[in-house]
Amino acid sequence: MLNELISWVLNTYLGKYLEDFNPQQLSVALLSGEVELENVPIRKDALRSFGIPVQVHSGNIGKIKLQIPVRQFRTAPWCIIIERIYGVFGPKDLDDWDDEKEKNSEYEFKVAELDAKEAKWRVENGYQIDSYYSNSYTSWLNYGTTLATNILENLELKINDVHIRYEDAITVKGIYFAAGIKINSLTVQSCDSNWQARSNATADQNISYKLIELKDFSLYWDRLTEANHCSQLLSKELLEHMNKLCDARKHHYILQPISAHAHFKRECCKQAIRSKSKPRLNCEFQVQEVKISVSDLQYKQIVDCVYGLRQINRTRSYKLMRPSCEVFENATLWWKYAAKCHGFIHRSNENKWTKLRENLRYMRIYKRLLINPNDNITAEERDFKAHMEKTRELHELHNLRTVCRTNIFTNDVNLRANSINHGKSMLFHWFPNWWGWYGNTESSVVTAQDEAYKNIEDDIFNALEDTIENDPFSKRDMVFGYFSFILVDGQLIVSTEDVAYERTAVNFEMDFQNLISFIEMKPKFSTYVIGISLGSVCLKDKLTKNTEFPFLVKPQFDELPTKPLPPSTGYQLVDFKRFFTKEQHVDSAPEPWFQLSYEKGPPDIQSDMRLVIKSRSLDIVYNKHAFDCLKSFFVKPVNDVYFKYKLTKSSQNHLKFLQNWQQYLIGNKVST
Repeated sequence: MLNELISWVLNTYLGKYLEDFNPQQLSVALLSGEVELENVPIRKDALRSFGIPVQVHSGNIGKIKLQIPVRQFRTAPWCIIIERIYGVFGPKDLDDWDDEKEKNSEYEFKVAELDAKEAKWRVENGYQIDSYYSNSYTSWLNYGTTLATNILENLELKINDVHIRYEDAITVKGIYFAAGIKINSLTVQSCDSNWQARSNATADQNISYKLIELKDFSLYWDRLTEANHCSQLLSKELLEHMNKLCDARKHHYILQPISAHAHFKRECCKQAIRSKSKPRLNCEFQVQEVKISVSDLQYKQIVDCVYGLRQINRTRSYKLMRPSCEVFENATLWWKYAAKCHGFIHRSNENKWTKLRENLRYMRIYKRLLINPNDNITAEERDFKAHMEKTRELHELHNLRTVCRTNIFTNDVNLRANSINHGKSMLFHWFPNWWGWYGNTESSVVTAQDEAYKNIEDDIFNALEDTIENDPFSKRDMVFGYFSFILVDGQLIVSTEDVAYERTAVNFEMDFQNLISFIEMKPKFSTYVIGISLGSVCLKDKLTKNTEFPFLVKPQFDELPTKPLPPSTGYQLVDFKRFFTKEQHVDSAPEPWFQLSYEKGPPDIQSDMRLVIKSRSLDIVYNKHAFDCLKSFFVKPVNDVYFKYKLTKSSQNHLKFLQNWQQYLIGNKVST
């Protein structure tokens, strides 16, 4: 079983995106405790099932190292090391069209979307119904909790040198540009109470500490030239030539390299936590400085790129509807296809009844699978279900499935699960592809390797059964989670770029300090608290020369605050919470400029919600020319795209008007 489990996981999460990948050999190597892959190319169709109009030109991963202690998975660390992830992506070129591959990718995307919505429904509503699917889903969540907790507790992740690049010469006519994301390192490791990396032995078994560090994360947007063109490189050439072609000193950064860290703390006690100040999960994410710089040319290209990708997706949807035969073979079918692309859809009464019968049959099949995911449907029903999901639109399938789920929920189907071995049966329901040993084996010969598998499987089932009475996701703690975000210093720069003279002029600078936000969740009482605080904000006018009012917006302080120092341990959060708990300030530090708190179900008052807002005064200078330029910077590119969309929409409305007149004349109901 374990070998099949590892093969399934590797094939699902690695084999789907990597070339020259053999999960069988890799899973056997993992049983020895360690495996290492080098120079692994990324598949060209890695993004095929995501439903986005983006394709992989080339990609390579320098090294993947996995250290998974399958014989001591509950105590020893799980180490995953990935180095040198390089990839070049671009918009889909519809001229290079493979009808069969595109239709298969569209089918995979539909199934993934529908299954995701079904899983979300099971989480939100399935537990309220005493039926087979609710019991199975809840049982699987319960059984997997401790196993997942053990893995996350011992997980150590190290990702180094990531460069993901997007090159586009299609979406914006006559303009070539490239965008990219670069990451120096991302690490996740276990720590002690002082946030220092520790060994396997923990000093405090009741509290788990995790340190997440991100170094040099940046986002750039450059002009694409022959000198920095990378999409023509082969996957194996990226590791050697990509950084040479993309010189970091020549990048036009939208987001300057930033570093951040997160402190994650989890209470491991099995008893329910009754304290209001001691959450089960506590995470503090802190960023020291963020600098964002956007020029008018970059912003316009971003807006045009998004619109161009939508147009590619729309054109792709039309090409997916194209008949597979030639025009002279079935001209009627091609005329119907052309009319459908332009909004004319006419169905005879016979076609309507046929579609209705197909809908009812699909709903009956899906309802059976919804009640029992392991129901044995016939091959004909399976083929019919696949045919419907390939030919129907995603929104149609979603509506049909929603009707089935609503019908089951309202009628309260009471199909209790049989008394079976939950540890095996639930895993079989949710991972049927790799459950090789569940059925009868053809050979009764037991080898030494099978005995080793059996011992490891027993350890896994013991871990699965440990969580029946101790589900950490249950609503037993007074405070389940407290998550906070701290940004010490931020800056947004708006500039104008002159392509002819290759100059950039800064127009506006917005500085803000001490941005703090938090959320406190109390699922036991179905309540939560959200808060946000901003220390100060100011907007500088760099556009108007020799102005007497350099600040368009600034707080009414006696003097502008200097650049803040890194916050002390929990000081700002404690000071922030004093305001929301109505405690008086005991220090002389200035109050934040803006504070907001929203609480659902406050315990101290008889009200469904409570909103508290507190702010200080601002000095605002109205400069018509400056504000018009700022408005034009953000609004004009969007309006240009909206104008194109409006022209397309008006032509569609005209066709809709003609279609309504046609239906009006033949006696059908006019659509609205």
